[in-house]
Parts: sequence; structure tokens; C-alpha cells
Amino acid sequence: MYEITAYPRQERKKRVRKLRKEGKVPGVIYGHGEKTRLIYVEEEELKKLLSSIHSESSVVTVKLNGEELPSLIKEVQRDIFTGRVIHIDFHHLHRGEKVTVMVPFKLVGEAKGVKEGGILDFVKRDVEIECLPKDIPEFIEVDISNLGIGDSVHLRDLKLPEKWRITEDLEEVIVSIVAPKKLEEIEVVEEEEEVKEPEVVKEEERKEEEEKEEEE
Repeated sequence: MYEITAYPRQERKKRVRKLRKEGKVPGVIYGHGEKTRLIYVEEEELKKLLSSIHSESSVVTVKLNGEELPSLIKEVQRDIFTGRVIHIDFHHLHRGEKVTVMVPFKLVGEAKGVKEGGILDFVKRDVEIECLPKDIPEFIEVDISNLGIGDSVHLRDLKLPEKWRITEDLEEVIVSIVAPKKLEEIEVVEEEEEVKEPEVVKEEERKEEEEKEEEE
């Protein structure tokens, strides 16, 4: 079980800046039907937590004022220049309350299509599911052993237990085995589209200039 100690804080801009200088990270913890609580955690302790959990869908016990609050990390804000965490949001989980979380996919097996010269195209790397906090998985396995060239696995193909409900479009592709020639054709088309776009813009600009000259 992952855990971290949190401490109550006051909402003051000067105080928040001071906390960060002291090596602390301000944040909040909230839950359904309860008031949002202002907190802070030690930056070093948070670094260890974030480096040890498999994903942000992992349940974390937040220790606050003698309480142990099972929670999810809902948002981590980082400084765009240093990458340092500057704010964190925890969602307190209540027993019996379902939550929606993003869970990563883990590919297992070796696709026969790859052995035949095909290229693995891992399109979708995670999926949003709804479930009880106690049922949140660290990852969802996708067996690709039987995939040949031209084959794909869609969300609808997954055989998941009833305790997990996918909340996304079931027609989305997770992974495909693409023929090398077809992949090259796709790349060429994308390159052509990238080249054509500025040409269209230039043509429009040329027409506008001509119209202005005629008006003058």
C-alpha cells in the first residue's frame, strides 16, 4: 500500500510561496459530499511516492490529522521550466463509490505478424474505466500473440470482468500489425499533407495581394 503524510495549511499566496521555498508542496484533498481541505506534503516524500507507484490510478493512503484517507492522485502540476511539482490534488475515495480512472495497457506475447515482417503499431496506451476503488487494476493485459499482418485489437475485443466498465468508444483501436509497405504509404501521405498546407496559405496570400493591387 502506498502512503504519504499530509498536513493542513491556510490559503494565502505568500504562505504558499514560503511553503515551496521550504521544500513543501501545497495541494488539496476532496471527495464526494465533503468540503475541500487545503494541505501540503513534503516534497521529498512526494518524489519517492511518485517514483514508486505504477500509475496515477494507484490508491494512495493520505494520512491527515490522524485519519487514513484512501485517495487517488487526480492532478499533478509541475513547473514548466524545472519540472518540479508545485501543486497536487488528491481525490478521497469512499467505500462503495465508483470512480473513473485511466489504466495503462500492457502488451503480452509476440505477434505472429511481427515474426512475418509486420510492424507493431501500439496506437492506444491506456483506457478510462469505471470501477470500485478496491478493483482498480495497475494495468490491463492485451494478448497480441495471434495477431497477423493487417489484424487489430479494438476496445470491444477485450474480455474484461464485469467489475470494470470501459467508458470510451469501443471501436477505438488499441494495437495493430501493419505491413511495412502500407506503413510507408501512410508516412508519405502525412508528409505530403504537411507540405501542401503552407502552399495553400501562400496561394491565399498571393490572391489577397493581387486584389489589393487591383483596388489601388
